[in-house]
Amino acid sequence: FRNCLADKFGTIKKAFEAFDSVKNNEITTLELDNEMKQLKFPGSARRVFNLMDVGIFKDKKGQPVLTKAAFDCLDEIDQEDTFDEQVRKILQAHHEEDKVQ
Repeated sequence: FRNCLADKFGTIKKAFEAFDSVKNNEITTLELDNEMKQLKFPGSARRVFNLMDVGIFKDKKGQPVLTKAAFDCLDEIDQEDTFDEQVRKILQAHHEEDKVQ
């Protein structure tokens, strides 16, 4: 998924901006699904979302969303990382983002 984003958008930041169709700094499952279909990405949008979502951030309706930090951490995650290592890196990215805000 990360390689597909880098190939298409050049950077993870640009990918996040493209996926965030309503420009509210959050990506919903619908936004992710729509963009992945446009990219013709063969994987499951739900699975990608679930791997990146750590259950912290919700939209106004209480639905889970991905933040910029979740996308930024794609640069930090290695394919060899275990699921727990991936989650740890995502949580660390969220923590760092909270310190900045």
